[in-house]
Amino acid sequence: MAKQSGGIRSNASKGGNIVSIIDRSNITSDMPMSRLSEKDKELFAKNVSNIISKGGIDPKGVRLIFERSGFVIRDRFTEKFYVERNFSKDGKEVYHNWFRIYDEKLQGQGLAKKIINASMPIYEKLGVEKISVHAALKNGGYTWAKMGFHATNRIEAQDAVNQITNYESRIAAQRALHNFYFNADGSIRHSSTTPFPMAKLANNPKVGKALVGTNWLGSIDLTNPNKARYFKNYIGYKK
Repeated sequence: MAKQSGGIRSNASKGGNIVSIIDRSNITSDMPMSRLSEKDKELFAKNVSNIISKGGIDPKGVRLIFERSGFVIRDRFTEKFYVERNFSKDGKEVYHNWFRIYDEKLQGQGLAKKIINASMPIYEKLGVEKISVHAALKNGGYTWAKMGFHATNRIEAQDAVNQITNYESRIAAQRALHNFYFNADGSIRHSSTTPFPMAKLANNPKVGKALVGTNWLGSIDLTNPNKARYFKNYIGYKK
């Protein structure tokens, strides 16, 4: 690798059609990205390259930037997409700050799911226990719900439901939300601080894509076997 201003840059595979790596992660040795080996980073770069090339993006124009607390993937020429992930200092929580596809031709190909799949070996090496998101933008409210993410609490879930514009879908979502937190006799089934499984709405035929356009804060607990299994099955991750 040859040093350049702002970090270290290389191709993950000599002569290959691969994304460029800019590595700034070793500036502070106690931050999460510094715990990844060069091999870890190059394997991730290779997997990302395979994913985006199949999606119609030339990997040669893409940069994978490892910062001290996370990484960024961006198309530096055409600005077709942008991905940003940040980790807590102990590496146990990763924040999916940003995933944006600017080119409509690339939408609907499952790129978000594939990028997460490719990220899982990094998450596992760092000991990630929780993935947090702000489900927003055009399809985020529906996409993250389908993946198995939970709204942080009853109030957050209720706010998302209130954003549903279709009346029948909103009523169905209200009913599902009520049935999760309350029993038939009105007694409490789950406390209001219990995260709400948004998949109950995304997989409800009366709600489903009515979640498109909603936004909510959520997460998934990877220490919970059932939640982790659902999530990994959905993204197709096999260790």
